[in-house]
Amino acid sequence: MKIITNIVILIVIILILPVDGIAGHHRYHTCVDYDLIVDASGNHENDGNYMNLDLYDGHFYVCKIGYIEGEVTLGWEVKNSINANISIIVLNNDNLNNFVSGNSYGHSNMDLANLYLDWGPIAQFNQANSDFLENRETSTDLIGDNYYLVINFGYRTTFQEEEVNKNNIFNKLKYYNAPTKVPKEALYDGSAYVTMSIDVDYP
Repeated sequence: MKIITNIVILIVIILILPVDGIAGHHRYHTCVDYDLIVDASGNHENDGNYMNLDLYDGHFYVCKIGYIEGEVTLGWEVKNSINANISIIVLNNDNLNNFVSGNSYGHSNMDLANLYLDWGPIAQFNQANSDFLENRETSTDLIGDNYYLVINFGYRTTFQEEEVNKNNIFNKLKYYNAPTKVPKEALYDGSAYVTMSIDVDYP
């Protein structure tokens, strides 16, 4: 009986704790690759990773791009259904941990700075042109590391050290376990959402 209890406890621990971090800080989806969601004629077959802005107010969304090393062309495409004031950044592992913990963070590579976008200043222009889609791309030589696409929706306001509102793990799990694909009803019911995809190409 004790063996069964120990096995159940072990399974619960494995399900609750992510592989690469304590208390769910690194429980991130894998970013959807743009090449996999666009068919031969250039039409989107689906919408990529999905962030519900109603749920994420004051939070952030992270998807893991993966391990990258060497010369690459890296970019992202984001659709912001209501031109919400979000910021978008690509971070390596150390900078992501600093972002989450409230420490100073930044770009590990100057070319990655080209991928940073603060949506706020362009929102009014986009609204006037009914344009809710933005994309960025850069070519760079990256040191081998894991890289992440981060959508910040009020969790951080500066690159400097600041106090952050770290919600407990049970509250955060509902965000990390949010769906990766946009529910079809969200496209028609006026839901506030962001969809994102990335593209990584080695020469």
